[in-house]
Amino acid sequence: MSDYIDKYFLKKQAELNETPDNELKEWNCAKCGFINKTKIYILKEELIECTNCKTKNQINLDQNNNIEDIFY
Repeated sequence: MSDYIDKYFLKKQAELNETPDNELKEWNCAKCGFINKTKIYILKEELIECTNCKTKNQINLDQNNNIEDIFY
């Protein structure tokens, strides 16, 4: 089952790379709560720096390329 899921995510990632979502996504820094606006393309985890406190936040996206979780 895990192999199937990995293939699904790789296929979905390839689709996103071909036609990236060019919209800015709003997300709150997990440390300071500052609202950032960033273009996020990566389906799995990505570290993005908060423009206010410079903390690296891990942004997790779901399969529809929407923000699911934010950690620092």
